[in-house]
Amino acid sequence: MIWQRSYRPGAVEMEGRAYGAPERPEQAFLSETSSLAAPATANPHDSNRNTTLDDIEEAPEEAHSTRSDHVSYEAETAEATPVYKIELIADKPVDLDAHHWGGDVISAEALNFYDFVKSSPKWRRRIIVVILLSVAAVIASVVATTQAAQGAETVIQTGAPSVAPSSMPSFITEGILEAAEGLVRGEITPGTPQYDAVGWLSTIDGTSESLPNFKQRFVLVVFYFATGGDSWTNRADWLNPDLHECDWGTEVSCEEDPAGGRKVTILDDVRNNLRGSIPRELALLTNLETLILESNRLTGSLPEELFELTTLVTVNVARNQLTGRIPPNIGNDDNLATLDLHENMIGSSLPSSLFGLPLLTVLDLSKNVMTGTLSGGISELRTLKKLDLSNNRMSGRLPATVGNNVDIIHLDFNNFTGLIGTMMSPGQLEFTVAHNELTGTLPATLSVRNLTNLPSYRLQTVDLSHNFFEGRIPNNAGLISSLRTFDISSNELSGPIPSGENHWLNLEVFGASNNNLQGTVPFSISRRLSFLDLSNNDFRGGIPDDFEQHPTLEIFILHDNPNLGGTIPSFTDVSRDRLRDLDIESCGLTGTIPRSMYVLENLEIFKASDNNLGGSIPTTLGELSVLNTFHVDSNLLTGPIPDYFGDMFLLKSLHLANNDFRGMIPSSLAEVSTLASLTLSPGNPKLEGTIEQSTCDAVEENSGNSLGAELIGCTIQCECCSSRTQPEVCL
Repeated sequence: MIWQRSYRPGAVEMEGRAYGAPERPEQAFLSETSSLAAPATANPHDSNRNTTLDDIEEAPEEAHSTRSDHVSYEAETAEATPVYKIELIADKPVDLDAHHWGGDVISAEALNFYDFVKSSPKWRRRIIVVILLSVAAVIASVVATTQAAQGAETVIQTGAPSVAPSSMPSFITEGILEAAEGLVRGEITPGTPQYDAVGWLSTIDGTSESLPNFKQRFVLVVFYFATGGDSWTNRADWLNPDLHECDWGTEVSCEEDPAGGRKVTILDDVRNNLRGSIPRELALLTNLETLILESNRLTGSLPEELFELTTLVTVNVARNQLTGRIPPNIGNDDNLATLDLHENMIGSSLPSSLFGLPLLTVLDLSKNVMTGTLSGGISELRTLKKLDLSNNRMSGRLPATVGNNVDIIHLDFNNFTGLIGTMMSPGQLEFTVAHNELTGTLPATLSVRNLTNLPSYRLQTVDLSHNFFEGRIPNNAGLISSLRTFDISSNELSGPIPSGENHWLNLEVFGASNNNLQGTVPFSISRRLSFLDLSNNDFRGGIPDDFEQHPTLEIFILHDNPNLGGTIPSFTDVSRDRLRDLDIESCGLTGTIPRSMYVLENLEIFKASDNNLGGSIPTTLGELSVLNTFHVDSNLLTGPIPDYFGDMFLLKSLHLANNDFRGMIPSSLAEVSTLASLTLSPGNPKLEGTIEQSTCDAVEENSGNSLGAELIGCTIQCECCSSRTQPEVCL
């Protein structure tokens, strides 16, 4: 039966019984319609005719076998008298005993008031109205009591109705609720996404549980509510009752099934501000092949039910806040090819069932809190192409191999121990095991004992840094022409860097800092270098003259090679466009700062502290407009401090202490609002002038430290020293 809540203007029709509607349709409601109350909405089945007492007086006498659906009574009076309506939800024969009142008989069979009223005075008519109103109030009270006792048997209320998908629904049908509970195999309770989904399907969607796509539609609605659909960045067309669920936004993709329906195969909702947990109901999408929920704010654990699906090929829930463990039943999905869970908080060890996946090609669990070891079972993944377990808490010895088909292996930032063995192979593209506790010599693969095998080498990235490797760099390692990145920093390696014809031809990044390497700086290694870090070693022989002939070099770090010696080479236009960072501190350099440095128009960092450089700071350096760091402290420099430092509006750090600068401190320094570090002392005894308050404030604000006497020198008048600790030091 179609019921309408006639007490609520504008209410929509819906199947079932609305919350608050009478269980038995013969129950009546009394509503007041006057200037004090809004008119009642007519029952959809009545004649919508309001009959007044004046009409009754003029109407012919007529017997009735049933009561009218909608009858009104109005008292005749000169004053504004309210009109009272009795509303009945449906027709029902009335069987009342005959009533006597003042000698007049009211016929229950016909409910014929006409003769009775015609012969009654006006005062009697008013009494009739009052009595009817009292009776109606009693009936309403009985109805409310009955409704409270029985209404819960067939109706669940969740709040006020709304056409907005995000609002809590106000109507739930038993059929949809029972069907949904059958799908989830349990009770659905208020306050859950499943309950909200049932309510939306009942109130707004108007779907039927008997439709073939009911299960699929229910699952997607649950997904919406479970992941905070109201707060999604893009929720266009989602929960549109006029659309098939396969057309709810670009996040859902479907394919035709043999029966002519449409089945969800892809759910791709990336960077959409999803919050909450991944609902296990997604496992009911039996045709789902791709699930990508990357870069959201999902919490909770990965549902085990998800991997009961044998259709899933890709699961990517990276960059969320998931916890828990990898489900132990993950091995049930024989079609799983990509499992990407990186950047979450998933812990525990790798489940053994994982190694039984016959088609797995990508396993990325990086940046989690995984523990345990990497067992030899990893080699059973015959189709594996990428293995990334970096940035976890795994430990133990590495297996001898991970298989012959793996292209990418990332095991950085763990606690692995022991030797690498044959884990690295020539056919791999990337092999990185930085920041572990590995020992022994560098992998034998780098030795290239048989040069005829060189064409088979595909290695492009090798990072063995921050371990305990010892020995020398294999001589033939430089012949691997496919190498683009080679990092052996922070180990215990010794000897020279191999060089010669056809060595390191295509190398772009070379890191060898913090070792015991000797020999000369091998600048002939590559004309494609963009990054070279040889710091904290024992190189000698100075900086090669062809240093500036590397047009692609951006970062050159050579500091803490105290026996290097030599001078800073001159520069030409060749290196104008690239070099950004030149760090040659503590290298035993002599000579002067080249005037030609002005051609390095992209130079941001120049560090040449703790050398034996003399002369003055060239005036040409004022053309270095993007310079932010200039460190030349602890040298033999003299002359004035150039005034152009005040024009370098990106300058953050200026270290000039322990030299022999003379003259006045440039007042232009007060214009540099970005300055965070300034050292003029100790040393520079002949420097004069005042550090202005604005400079002190800028340094303090940008660095969080006070600019006190220890940075300025007590021979310098400092306005801001008076407000700092130990003001008496600054005279």
